[in-house]
Amino acid sequence: ERERYKINGRRLLSVEGLLGYPECDTLVTTGEFDSFTLPWENASFAEKCPNAQFTLIKGADHLPQLEKREVSLDLFSTFLRGESLERVQGIRRFGKGEYQRIERRRAERLVPCNNHGYVTSESRVGDRFRFNKPVQVVDINFFGCLIKLSEPGFSIADHARDCTLYMESPELKLELLVFDYDDAGYLRCLFKHGNIQAAERFTELLKNSEYFLHQDSEGNVHRIYG
Repeated sequence: ERERYKINGRRLLSVEGLLGYPECDTLVTTGEFDSFTLPWENASFAEKCPNAQFTLIKGADHLPQLEKREVSLDLFSTFLRGESLERVQGIRRFGKGEYQRIERRRAERLVPCNNHGYVTSESRVGDRFRFNKPVQVVDINFFGCLIKLSEPGFSIADHARDCTLYMESPELKLELLVFDYDDAGYLRCLFKHGNIQAAERFTELLKNSEYFLHQDSEGNVHRIYG
């Protein structure tokens, strides 16, 4: 997970040596819950721009221009008109001295009560799936999961983008991006979340202790009762 963030951050900032940082008035913004490029990483970029303003769009993830369209449009148009961002509703503004206080958090990993499922490639050869294997879900959260194949043997080159995780209790269908596989049969995956309604249902299920247990720092699992 740490390596994924490093690789993504380096890719996004790879133009630094060529272009440096903009010196004109600059707006740097991201979703409050963006887990792909974290808010503090965006703030770190803003800190290096001499005339930047940094904001979070409340309640949004990686695509605030779609998830919070009206707020995003108001934010962008207000900035482009040269007006104060204080009047924009649905954002959180940060001053230069506050950037280092932004939380470098990660989402808690949960343990399914029923960890059995299967991973299927959505591409086929004739009437058969190219890949269709039972798995155990080791841990999971909204953004991704660690799963173990019952029978090791997986090709990232062939199936990194075309697999889906199916679980029966609760009934879930989660499209995967597989970014790591080892010889012991462990797959590290991100969820695509292409359907907003399905993603919202998944979020609610993760809060249900009938299906998912919390794990403490010592690896013990337990239910949380509200």
